[in-house]
Amino acid sequence: ISTTKNNTLKKLLFLFSALLIVSCSPIVNQQLFSADINPKQTVKQLYGEPTDISISGGVETWVYDYKKSLKSNRVIVFDNNGKIIKHEKELKDLTWILKNTFIYGGGIILGTVLFLSLIIPQI
Repeated sequence: ISTTKNNTLKKLLFLFSALLIVSCSPIVNQQLFSADINPKQTVKQLYGEPTDISISGGVETWVYDYKKSLKSNRVIVFDNNGKIIKHEKELKDLTWILKNTFIYGGGIILGTVLFLSLIIPQI
C-alpha cells in the first residue's frame, strides 16, 4: 500500500508541477486579432478610441494611456495593410500585484493542500 501511495504522490506532484510551469510561462510573440477581417475595428470595440495615433515609417501606432489604476496601458502597431504586427500590454503596479498574487499564491496553496492530503493519513 505504501508503494502505491508513493507512486500516486509522485504522479500528482509531477502533474501539479507541470501545470504550474505551463500556467506561469508567458506567451511570447502572440499575435492578437491578426486573423480578423478588420483588426482596427476589433481593437476599437475591445479598448475604445486610442489616446494617441501616430504614423511613421509606414506603420500606424495606437497608444492607450489609461489614467485609471486598474486598466493596463497598451501599444498596438499596424502595418500598411492594417494587420497587427505588435501588441504590447503594460500592467499597472496594482494589476500586476493582483495577477501574480492569484496565480502564484493560488498555485502554492493548491499544491500545499494536495501535498498534505496525500501525506497525512486519512482518519
